[in-house]
Amino acid sequence: MKKYEELFNHSKYIFDEESARFTRVEDKAAKSITVITSLLAVYALTGRQIFGDLLPVSSCVDKLLVVLASLVLLGLFISWIFAFRALQIQGLKKAPLNDKVLSFYNDENLVDIYYAMSKNFSDSLPYNRNITDAKATNIKRSHWCTVATVVFFILFIVFFAINKNMQLGVKANELRASTATIHNKGAIKMSEESNSTDTEATQAQIVKPDTTSVKPNTNITAPEFELVTESFDPSKLNSNQKAK
Repeated sequence: MKKYEELFNHSKYIFDEESARFTRVEDKAAKSITVITSLLAVYALTGRQIFGDLLPVSSCVDKLLVVLASLVLLGLFISWIFAFRALQIQGLKKAPLNDKVLSFYNDENLVDIYYAMSKNFSDSLPYNRNITDAKATNIKRSHWCTVATVVFFILFIVFFAINKNMQLGVKANELRASTATIHNKGAIKMSEESNSTDTEATQAQIVKPDTTSVKPNTNITAPEFELVTESFDPSKLNSNQKAK
């Protein structure tokens, strides 16, 4: 009697452990699908901005970023599918409690009850274990897809930062070139204005009359004026003829 009781207790313990394993796997599946769904929601909100910044692609780095962003989305979607399959509702074989069971316990001997129930536990164990194994396999696949997705996401962040630094470097060079061009144009303009100002000043110095104030000497007298007339003087004519 004692050994059949031990057999019954052992069989029931193994059955209960498999049932608890089933519960743990389903709990992990529920948590995984919650986390992945949240990540998909966040990605859906930020994906438009991400692809908006990358499209249209203009370099090899942009193409790589688009591929990595697509792989992240695909990885999250596949992980969600495996987690959802693990969460699929499936039943286990368990001992019922009805009139037949009550009659069985009333009509049969205790040793027969121990043995028969142990045999039922043993017969139902492979089916229950296969159900739990299938769920655990889907959880493992979801886990590894999530790991691959995280790797792709890390690579995306690294190359996205590199691409941003490259763009900032190009913009900084363009800004420096533009600033240098503006500076050169300003220097040329200032030089032209300076040359024009110097030329105007030189011309002004040449053309401008001397406006220095000079005071006359009032003691100096000029020669007196002679009286000149246009009238005819016959005496001058006679004097000229006699001289000849």
